[in-house]
Amino acid sequence: MYSPEIEAIHHAFRTAGDTLLAESQLLIDGVDPQKVDKVTRLQKLGFTSSSQVVDSQQELEKREKAVKQARIIQDYSLRYPNQKFITKAQVEQICEKYKLVCGPIKQYTGFVPEKNLKEIESFRLNRTDEPTFYQIDEVGTRRGANMKKLVAYLNKINHLIEHDELGIGSYDLTKYGSGSYGSHYVLERLLKDRINTELGDHDLVQTVRYSSVNAQFQICAPSKDFKQENTKKTGFFLSLIQPKAVIQEILDPVVLQPVKGGYLVLTAWGPEASDPIVVNQKFN
Repeated sequence: MYSPEIEAIHHAFRTAGDTLLAESQLLIDGVDPQKVDKVTRLQKLGFTSSSQVVDSQQELEKREKAVKQARIIQDYSLRYPNQKFITKAQVEQICEKYKLVCGPIKQYTGFVPEKNLKEIESFRLNRTDEPTFYQIDEVGTRRGANMKKLVAYLNKINHLIEHDELGIGSYDLTKYGSGSYGSHYVLERLLKDRINTELGDHDLVQTVRYSSVNAQFQICAPSKDFKQENTKKTGFFLSLIQPKAVIQEILDPVVLQPVKGGYLVLTAWGPEASDPIVVNQKFN
């Protein structure tokens, strides 16, 4: 049997998506459909300053976000019935709570049980669900800028930003040139703006050079099971986030497949490779 700590970690990973779906549904159900309908009609006609619209804006924005989140979870559940969806924020919370780190599998030095290897090998991701990431290769800053915050931020995100976080779909690329040039210009601008926004300094970064990189399998495990060299420029988002304080090492690797909007939990194992518990089962 697994230890109570490992059971808790398995439970946290496999129920995170269901918990978020339930929370999203509560938000959706908490807003009167008639109010949504009327505000939508008012906005469509141009009554954007009406008190009915303004007073409801924040509530309806939260509802819209919940609707999108619920749709993402439900869509992944249909396409991947044997995997559980989890968001980046939830992975961060679990890693911090249980003193784990999450990094690319190429940095993982621990043992991989045969059962889990087969589960990873047999998984097939739909290409439309594969996220695109941009690696920040070089930045140009204003003269005399304080570089400490910038360096700390780039190290935190491992120099990688996901395409879907940039909101490029709202831009008319033809305004900035035809074909790939327009897209390239907008991407540089969006990457620059995102970094400056995160750092609260609108003109800190003046120029950005980037390159596209493919998503990698991620694995959540104790920090001792990762190669420590060259980790800041490999992986993405959660790669080797160091816990605030390591109280004990819990041997509980969990493999994640990056997808648009978060991750799919592919497989997990504990100290006993032959343990019969299947943690990626479908819960109704």
